[in-house]
Amino acid sequence: MSPYLLMLIITFVLGILFFVIGYLLRKRHMITLIYHYHYIHVRDEDRVNYTKAYGKGISLIGIGMISTGIIFGLTHSLLGWFAFGIGFIWGGIIMLKAQKKYNIRI
Repeated sequence: MSPYLLMLIITFVLGILFFVIGYLLRKRHMITLIYHYHYIHVRDEDRVNYTKAYGKGISLIGIGMISTGIIFGLTHSLLGWFAFGIGFIWGGIIMLKAQKKYNIRI
């Protein structure tokens, strides 16, 4: 099996997983999908907005991973890591902003 095909499969499957978790956070507000330490100090009235923002960040990481897998599969080059980096950094910034905004202990 080609290493690029293996990377395509791994990043694509993990990207789908991250995207689904982000979707469940954004639309279903399933806050228990996040480690409890991250939301223990979020006010009850802020939980919906917190899960929307946090879910958006996780979904962006998932989209970056899916894009990485597609680029690996199509080009057989390591250019896909740029898509991963952009998605990871952008999603991470959104998650950190949500954590800072809605966590009352920070």
